[in-house]
Amino acid sequence: MKVSRSNSRFFSIIEIAFAFWIGFSSCIGAKKLHYFKDLPDSTHVFLPPLSREERVIEYRDQLNIVITAAEKEAVAYFNSANSTGMATTSGATTSSGGGGNSSGPSAPGGYVVNSMGYVEFPIIGQIKVLGLTERQLKDHLTQLISKYVKDPLVDVRFTSFRVTVLGEVESPGTYTLDMQHPNVFQALAIAGDLPMTARRSDIQLYRNYNGERVMIRFDLRKKEVLYDPEVFELRHNDVIYVKPFGRKFFIENFTFIATLVASLTSLISIAYILAND
Repeated sequence: MKVSRSNSRFFSIIEIAFAFWIGFSSCIGAKKLHYFKDLPDSTHVFLPPLSREERVIEYRDQLNIVITAAEKEAVAYFNSANSTGMATTSGATTSSGGGGNSSGPSAPGGYVVNSMGYVEFPIIGQIKVLGLTERQLKDHLTQLISKYVKDPLVDVRFTSFRVTVLGEVESPGTYTLDMQHPNVFQALAIAGDLPMTARRSDIQLYRNYNGERVMIRFDLRKKEVLYDPEVFELRHNDVIYVKPFGRKFFIENFTFIATLVASLTSLISIAYILAND
């Protein structure tokens, strides 16, 4: 079967139009996957420093407390809870129930804050630590231990940081980190980052911290994420939820899709007229 010159030219134009449409739509779609696409087009963008809030002690937090002094024998008993060393882990974990009422050295290398906000400290007894920062607890313990030890040096540290990443990520789950000041991008990276099916324009951050519960929405495509400490700097036990694309994808992109269809239709019409001219 022979194909006329006009039909051959028609199909060639159709192929070019279709290739143009695919390339154009792919280019526009890829832009929706970019982070901070409104940043200046420069090799160096200087960002202002973010204020870093001191972490406060919450229920079930694990603390590593070490006492040192010239009288080593006098402080040995105070350090009995840390004799096995500080335990830190990284990677995905599954939050397990229970343990909320434990107040002594029930975990390797630390003290677990019980459901009343106390830890059981050798000799001194129960100490309320809920809501205190590392520095505040250090000062408080220094005063208490000074009754038994001369010139004690107290070191207080959190031994873990938990964050949960849910929804449209490669590896959703609860992660225990060995870093104490992770940011939102480090948490998403540990969860395997966002696939193409994730909606970067509407990420939800659920926070229950220091007696306040809040939900914060943010757009990973906007540079404001880098400037907002409430979003960029995570808090212990934060939950990040990433939505998948659904029906709203077509609603939100209706104008774009309609423009592409109209453009393709126009190209086909022009190709048909030229082929039959």
